[in-house]
Amino acid sequence: MGTPKIWTEENTREAQKLQRKGFTCTQIADKLNKSKNSVSGILYREKLKTGHKPIARHLASVNEGMNVYFKKLGKRDCMMCEKKFDTYGKFDKFCETCKKSNYFRGNEIYV
Repeated sequence: MGTPKIWTEENTREAQKLQRKGFTCTQIADKLNKSKNSVSGILYREKLKTGHKPIARHLASVNEGMNVYFKKLGKRDCMMCEKKFDTYGKFDKFCETCKKSNYFRGNEIYV
């Protein structure tokens, strides 16, 4: 590869200055004789040091109640409790309450 691997404070400041001017990581890498991935990595780490918080990519983990991936197909009766529930696929046969019960999971207690 042959490119120097050490980032000095001067190189870091120069990369940040070029980024603010609108240069791409590839252009900055060419000017500083570094790899593109090295430039993008140092710029990202510097952003984290100054308090940048990355956004959560997976919306379902942020809001579990929001179904992001499937469209609602309609309503149907649960096969255990017979209550109506929203269905998102043709294989939905049980409501969420029944799915979380011990009986549904096969963990029922026999006396």
